[in-house]
Amino acid sequence: MKYLLIFLMGVSVAASEVNVMFDPSPSAGVTTNYIYGSPNTNFLVSGSLTNAQIRIPVVPSQTNRVTGMTSGPWYFVVVASTAGVLSDPSPLLLVNVPAAPTNLRIVTGP
Repeated sequence: MKYLLIFLMGVSVAASEVNVMFDPSPSAGVTTNYIYGSPNTNFLVSGSLTNAQIRIPVVPSQTNRVTGMTSGPWYFVVVASTAGVLSDPSPLLLVNVPAAPTNLRIVTGP
């Protein structure tokens, strides 16, 4: 199953979130797409995505928000599911999630 991917990334510092958009798979019968993510690439080494810390269903051609990440490097792949069978993962995407600033404070007017 082939996958055509276009990633448009945005990282929100305060919320540690990533917004991902990708083109749909050209393969017929794709019923669901998933983003898998982890702060290391171990989830890809074994050939199984079960070790990924993030697994969420996503919609192609729409912005998909991924949350719950700690600061540091995160690795993501997208897979398509046809009748419960997963495609090969997309190319690996590395996102560096910045740490939230520690010196912010709310200032009110006079």
